[in-house]
Amino acid sequence: MTSAVDDDGRYESSVGPALAGLRVLDEGTKAILDMLRERDGSEERTVPAVLHETSIRHSYPYDWRTNQPVILRATKQWFIDTHALRDQARRCASEVKIFPHDEQGKKNLMQQLERPHWCISRQRVWGVPLPVFYDSVTEELVQHDGIVEHVACIIEREGSDAWWERSEKDLLPLAVVHDYERRGQPLPKKGRDILDIWMDSGVTWQELESRTADLVIEGQDQYRGWFQSTLLTSVADRGSAPYKRVLVHGFTVDKHGLKMSKSAGNVISPDTITRGTTGRGLGTDLLRWWVCRTGTLHGQPTCSDEILVSYANEVKRLRALIRLMLGCISDYNPSTDAPSYEQLHLLDRYFLHQLFLYDQTVWLHYNQLQYHGVAKETVSFMVTQLSQLYVPAMKHRLYCWRTDSTERRSVQYVLHSVLQCIQTALTPVLPFITHDVARYLKPGDSPQLKTRRPLPLELYSPSVEEMVQPALRVRERLCVQHSSSVLASLPTTRLDLALAAHPPVLDQLLVPLSKLQPEPYSNSSVLCNLLQVASVTLTHPTIETPLQDELAVTITLSESPMRPCLRCRRYCATPPAELCGECAQFLQDWNEASSSGSTGGTKDELQVHPSQVGR
Repeated sequence: MTSAVDDDGRYESSVGPALAGLRVLDEGTKAILDMLRERDGSEERTVPAVLHETSIRHSYPYDWRTNQPVILRATKQWFIDTHALRDQARRCASEVKIFPHDEQGKKNLMQQLERPHWCISRQRVWGVPLPVFYDSVTEELVQHDGIVEHVACIIEREGSDAWWERSEKDLLPLAVVHDYERRGQPLPKKGRDILDIWMDSGVTWQELESRTADLVIEGQDQYRGWFQSTLLTSVADRGSAPYKRVLVHGFTVDKHGLKMSKSAGNVISPDTITRGTTGRGLGTDLLRWWVCRTGTLHGQPTCSDEILVSYANEVKRLRALIRLMLGCISDYNPSTDAPSYEQLHLLDRYFLHQLFLYDQTVWLHYNQLQYHGVAKETVSFMVTQLSQLYVPAMKHRLYCWRTDSTERRSVQYVLHSVLQCIQTALTPVLPFITHDVARYLKPGDSPQLKTRRPLPLELYSPSVEEMVQPALRVRERLCVQHSSSVLASLPTTRLDLALAAHPPVLDQLLVPLSKLQPEPYSNSSVLCNLLQVASVTLTHPTIETPLQDELAVTITLSESPMRPCLRCRRYCATPPAELCGECAQFLQDWNEASSSGSTGGTKDELQVHPSQVGR
């Protein structure tokens, strides 16, 4: 097979003087059309060969850098017979785990292994040269065992530019040079081809020596690129895959779904995200959080100012909750103040159970390289479980009980456990925040140098979760009913709740709820704290009581006649008293202890109220 087009994209002299030297896609095309329009006077050519000329729109290869059309030429190239490696490469690839979708990933990789040959030569003026020489007369390949080794030594000493800078006499072994000079023949000419860049990068596994990479990460276009080249070269050389796991990611797109590229001008620079254009950026933690949130999703991660601001608000909320917890344990010493598990409050044991589940789930996501799952679980746990459920339920014990009481230390034990768990779990994603946590928990400690320690198995308590779940279902129903009632303008902490369970769930609901509130009426029970209401009344329904929903319970809300206690701020003080019975008794005991010199805390400590939580 011959090609009538030279390296400059012009017709060679073999096609005739009328076309020789003309550019194929420019004046060459015009010249050919002119020749076809001419009549040569013969009987066979009484009419022109071109009857009509028009432009049509069709698919054609374009160079992605210059946006110019590509000329397809038949040229001599170097190939690897991948068909000989295919079966072994398939076996090795089947043992590799591909994320995020293993089955589809293996399918994509296997499809690329079907090509019979791999062209490893390229025509460029830069790159790693192919160390080959061609006879100056016959242009046949010169084969000599010492050529490759001799050239390799020169390039290792001087770099790949030596191939272009040195003459053939320097690049050829002395034995070859003397042989050609003895025969009076001109020296062979060095080749002008370079190695395919995928061949260059495809042998990076040699840096591992005899080891295998635990993980490689690249874009989804590398099934036909780096993933395949490293696999084929490793299989050919040592008979095994060069990696154990592969993480495939998409390409960042803008808010319109267009791929970000410098040519399109829609790139958001990471430096702009972290530092901003005026010196006030969103920070490195935010950039890492965005990668964690979107980088391992199956698709193209979207980056826009709106999305970045949204994720920045998530990070700020996480930081605020961490700061709140650090403030709550400022007087807590884990080595001396930690209660035993049996001494923990029921709600604290329930939340530690949720912490145990969070820890297990997060590290499962890490092991499966599902970093978006890490972020999702963290937001759900910190916002839903901690901020919306646990903090409102525990703040009375934290702020209104004696500083050294078991009830208060129980809360601090939980918060300290959460901080330790979060510190380890989020260090790969939010290292600056977790480093700040370490400065307060244990000055001089570095979370980046820590390894994860699983939480104690005793924290896993399905029985406690089973006990609390009915109350949480009631809480969900309460939130829905409250938002649509006439009392929606009042917080639930100002409302009395009457709960009646119907026969279908009478035993399944009232029995678990009675463990959280043994008495029919209470304004200080565990159930009150969970539901965040002024009081709870558990009643058996009458026959006339209508069934409200499939939960088979009736919830009645009414504004509490009580007034807010000046100390604990709960609506449980009987008018005209300003303090509830619990706080009045506490202050009386404290005054008596104060007069004897053993208060267990200062007066200022006792007057802190739960309304300060979150400020």
